[in-house]
Amino acid sequence: MALLQRSSEDRGYIIDDEFLLQVKSYSLHLIVRIAKFLDRTISQIKYNDYEIQTLGCVIDDNPDNPFYFTVEVYKDDSGMVTFYNLKEIYLDNYLDLINSNCYLDERMG
Repeated sequence: MALLQRSSEDRGYIIDDEFLLQVKSYSLHLIVRIAKFLDRTISQIKYNDYEIQTLGCVIDDNPDNPFYFTVEVYKDDSGMVTFYNLKEIYLDNYLDLINSNCYLDERMG
């Protein structure tokens, strides 16, 4: 069975089925927050010569319970971004990705 990709080409991205399945395991509030975060930071994703990138992210609007996660993305030479994977991670993993300059930051717009 072939997987269908969800597309929003007018916004510049495609969402892979695996990504959608992973996101569905979270609360609606968190899903909306993830979507807003990715929408605000999509311009920070760089074209990386046919490589899928793993980028660290944090949603910290609740200081008592920040949500650290990675997204696997690919940006083609036309600028279209495909989201492949989302995975919750620990703070240490997120800090490693920051040190490697592999992260998205919604404060940087």
